[in-house]
Amino acid sequence: MASYDCRGKKKLWSVRFEIIEDGKVIMKRLSGYERKKDAEQAYRAFMEEYSKTPHQLSSPNNILNKSLDEVFNEYKIYKKEKVKDSSFYDLENIYNLHIKPFFENKRIKDINKTSILEWQQTLSKYSYKYKTKIRGVLYSFYKYLYYYYDIDNVIARVEPFTKPNIKKEMQVWSLEEFNNFIDIIPNEDITFKTFFTFLYYTGCRLGEALALSYNDFNFNLKTVNISKTLTTRISNKLEKYSITAPKTHSSYRKILLPQKLIDELEIYLNTIPESKYSKFFFGLDKPLDDHTIYRRLEKYTELCGNKKIRIHDFRHSHASLLIQKGANVVLVAKRLGHTNTQQTLNTYAHLFPNSESELIDIINAS
Repeated sequence: MASYDCRGKKKLWSVRFEIIEDGKVIMKRLSGYERKKDAEQAYRAFMEEYSKTPHQLSSPNNILNKSLDEVFNEYKIYKKEKVKDSSFYDLENIYNLHIKPFFENKRIKDINKTSILEWQQTLSKYSYKYKTKIRGVLYSFYKYLYYYYDIDNVIARVEPFTKPNIKKEMQVWSLEEFNNFIDIIPNEDITFKTFFTFLYYTGCRLGEALALSYNDFNFNLKTVNISKTLTTRISNKLEKYSITAPKTHSSYRKILLPQKLIDELEIYLNTIPESKYSKFFFGLDKPLDDHTIYRRLEKYTELCGNKKIRIHDFRHSHASLLIQKGANVVLVAKRLGHTNTQQTLNTYAHLFPNSESELIDIINAS
């Protein structure tokens, strides 16, 4: 990523970033700009020109003799300007956790179908969806090698993971079940009580909720502005996070909040010093920890006797609540930040109350 700074007596802006030049990863610096906007424009112009031609090592043989880790670092520079920040952090996270430990010291020329098969077996404990996502990172890396260096895409010759026939059922809580859950949470745990209430009554994704600050709320208009998401990655066993753009363009949205949620938010705010308002709305100095959220959900679900659900099921529960109250598919899609109504129907069609026979009855009666 590019970093900008302003130094010197004249306070001129400069931008620093990594590129590949003459087969090496180097730090490039553009400087002497009076405004940050000018530095950003210069950086974009440079990268646009830079990306027109590949700037990798000229010799495929050179690549073949390098370790996968060395070449992957070059690949990351290639990718970081082509994907969203959240996607790039996902790529880094998956590589560091699931690819690097197995392939780090293996030379590209020594990686064959057997290597790939052995590596895939180490992923057996993960879900099909996550295993496929991990495999996709290595597959894309080898596509890059094939495209720029004519190096065989060895992973393409290995059978991918088999999709299981068992489909995971969507779990939702009714309003009564949610009230059972939220009523069991003591006022001493006001942060999580408010957080779970927010998820249920907005349908926000977990990352969207964790990224919120006080300034995203308008209590006069009773709205919250969704314009970012929090991406978590793990590196060297230290948990880090980054605030990035939302999942899709349609994820940018303004959500109207019900009065009961406004009341809960104001009670929560009364427990927080105003000096913390500019930071994370939930968690204050740093965002709430994922693992702590899951533990609280499990603890209070067990105490109230509800069926177990996942954090993402709060989003499904909100959609179910809207549909049961008669909201049409267009409004549900807009509130959830779906790309289109088809995405909403694909996910929630079974929750809409009218069956096809009921629709025919409506037509016949007209």
